[in-house]
Amino acid sequence: MLKDILYDAGDQVYEFECEALRRKVVKSGNTTRKIRERVAEIAALKSDFGLTEQIFDRHVIHREREMSHSFIDASNVIGREQARDDIIETLLQSVDGENVSIIPIVGIGGIGKTTLAKLIYNDQRIVTHFELKLWVCVPDIFELDKVILKFLTLHLLVNDVRIQE
Repeated sequence: MLKDILYDAGDQVYEFECEALRRKVVKSGNTTRKIRERVAEIAALKSDFGLTEQIFDRHVIHREREMSHSFIDASNVIGREQARDDIIETLLQSVDGENVSIIPIVGIGGIGKTTLAKLIYNDQRIVTHFELKLWVCVPDIFELDKVILKFLTLHLLVNDVRIQE
């Protein structure tokens, strides 16, 4: 059920982003024509460079992601302040002690999703507001049972440390 909710939330974000892009394109005029012209120019260059079209049947190889950690030097990050503050504000408003907020950060690789998550995780407002925080690296091939197991294992380890103290 949680997986379905996360997918639905991701779909909503995706639809919002698509609508924002659609409005931007409509506002800017006949962008489609310009794009087609540019693609045609590039395609025309194919023969100039002696390029040919070939179809290769390649299997996709999935590599394991490197394990991520939560440490970050915020002074090296530029331009993520507004997104960070918006998400932190949402997290701080929606916590009632019983329910946990889930805010998906979605997008193509390399745009700074993990960096943004690290900024939020280490922000002093989050550190002082939440008693317990867990950082789990989720693999590219998402398997809900393994992710939940990671969370539970970390949660049990943290609680065991607290009990021993």
